[in-house]
Amino acid sequence: MKTSDAIFELRYLKLFERGPLPSWAYELDTCMLVAVNDAALAVFGRTRDELLAATVFDLHPSGEHPRLRKALARRATAGGERWRLRRADGATPEARLRHADLEWEGRHLRLAVAAAGEAVKTYAAHGIPRSRNSSAGKGRE
Repeated sequence: MKTSDAIFELRYLKLFERGPLPSWAYELDTCMLVAVNDAALAVFGRTRDELLAATVFDLHPSGEHPRLRKALARRATAGGERWRLRRADGATPEARLRHADLEWEGRHLRLAVAAAGEAVKTYAAHGIPRSRNSSAGKGRE
């Protein structure tokens, strides 16, 4: 990778990390999370390392899993659906999720963004905890 490409990629990584809406990306084949932003850390009440060791199923209560399996089979841009998220403290706030499938470094990923709902309101009210591990997207290269 050229230096200019690396700088460009780092700038976009910072935009993702500091974005105001909770966002995460996961590999469609394994369902493993590969990137989470600071807002998602606040919503889920977990560290970046905890989330990067999780699957997308870990982000939702078990009652949502059958619906999630169906959604995973639809590989297309979609969104605006209401989902329950599962926080570390057991709370299950609702969020309106939008997503887009993309290919990055030869991997098929889905980018999810919590665009509205209780989860986003909670984040807006409490902000991003600065004590969280701030290394972006580490662990799944």
